[in-house]
Amino acid sequence: MTQRFAIVLTAIVVSTSVVAQGPDDDDDPDPKVIQRYVDDLGSDLFRDRETSTAALRKIGESAIPFLRRKQNSLDEEMRRRVLDLLADIETKAQRFCLTGHEKGVIGLTLVPGDRQALSASEDKTIGLWDLNDGKLLKRFTGHEKQVWALAVAPDGMSFSSGSQDTTVRLWSLQAESAPRVLATLPESVRALQFTADGTKLLAAAYDHRIHVIDVKSAKVEAVWEGHNDIVLCMALSPDGKTVLSGGGFRDATVCLRDAKSGAVLKRLVGHRGAVHAVAFTGNDHAISAGRDDIIRLWDLKTGTVQREFTGHKNGIVALAVSRDGKRMLSGAYDKEVRLWELSTGDELRRYHHHEGGINAVAFTADRRFAVTASDDRSVRVCYLPRAKKNPRH
Repeated sequence: MTQRFAIVLTAIVVSTSVVAQGPDDDDDPDPKVIQRYVDDLGSDLFRDRETSTAALRKIGESAIPFLRRKQNSLDEEMRRRVLDLLADIETKAQRFCLTGHEKGVIGLTLVPGDRQALSASEDKTIGLWDLNDGKLLKRFTGHEKQVWALAVAPDGMSFSSGSQDTTVRLWSLQAESAPRVLATLPESVRALQFTADGTKLLAAAYDHRIHVIDVKSAKVEAVWEGHNDIVLCMALSPDGKTVLSGGGFRDATVCLRDAKSGAVLKRLVGHRGAVHAVAFTGNDHAISAGRDDIIRLWDLKTGTVQREFTGHKNGIVALAVSRDGKRMLSGAYDKEVRLWELSTGDELRRYHHHEGGINAVAFTADRRFAVTASDDRSVRVCYLPRAKKNPRH
């Protein structure tokens, strides 16, 4: 199977218009309590079955892993109730399922304001979606091969795309005009990142390098070295002064770079395999993940790992950090999206809506929704639990 890698959302969004109240956000009960409720779905007493069904429906998404273990139960009553609950809970947690792509969705980014999202697909097209009603607003065509990378300009007026066809294109979000081809690189384009002022576009490619493109002149002004394999992902720090880049299997490192010169300020070593996703959690801390199924939280001043997050399988390819830097989303080829609290390392929620590997994840600015993209050809918008008032430390 052809290996594909996620494009990590790095743009900081400004506001949100996706406003809807989600499911009950009470603190999740103890796993033992959830398990007891699930077991009682097969009770001989009707009252116990009804009480447990109501309790599990209220618990919501956190009950899904427990319910899935019983979905093939030989007890017909248990199986029926479990399947009904799974359908009800997953429908409640999911706001929209956006469909329209003919092949897997590889890239995802939100347009500033959170009213719209862009998706890049193996079907060679880019979709523009309305996040208020889930409708496809526009389909951008022009690439000759799979589209792997997206980046929205800081002013929200345009976006760039990168493709297996080796081109980097600039599209208008405001006018019906043909895209500009900003550059044709030596090999396929894996990731894109605008600089803070929007005048330069960084394009990471299969040739192991990052190409610095002047947006106005459409000229490659510089080429940054530093990795000895494919550059799979990039991220820009909140202050716009540094850039993270992650390398492929033969490299397996994360480079912290000066955003103007591209000079490698620090090399983060520790991953045992390709680094598919990177993101800043502040100017001095960052996260990275890859084929070794471990998310690492780095202190960028010392270059040391502060915490590791484990649980995913089959390669983690997508990461995103909430605007306040407190929460993290991760997505993997195990078809799961997980929500984490960065300060404690706690896993807060797990989502099982997709039927294929996860390629990209994003938070809306108000931290109320997760937006995810998958090999199953869909983009999904799901409710996130509200932050606890007194998180554990």
